[in-house]
Amino acid sequence: DARAAHSRMAYVAECDAPMTAEEDATCGFYTNKIGGRMNALSRHRVRTACPRCRAPRTLIVQAYCPVTDGADRVLYVLACPRPACARAASGLNSPWSVVRCVRTEDKATAAAAT
Repeated sequence: DARAAHSRMAYVAECDAPMTAEEDATCGFYTNKIGGRMNALSRHRVRTACPRCRAPRTLIVQAYCPVTDGADRVLYVLACPRPACARAASGLNSPWSVVRCVRTEDKATAAAAT
């Protein structure tokens, strides 16, 4: 049944329009986007250096994912743009990283998983 199949589908995003550099810098963490500049949820510093070459990783995706209890949550997917690192094995030295930042009423925490 097509209706049953549709109910199991997840709506991820809809492409809107390219952002200018100014819009990218000022859009805030509520904006879901591909690439560009990371808009921090808080003043908490996120380590973006590649563990292999120490170069800054590139933002691949920023996704705002609010938590049901009212907390703000943002996921950042980062990757090293260097080809040598991109071919690297996974694990602790992976050039890819997913960072989860959560802000509750008055404090922010961050946890990173590779």
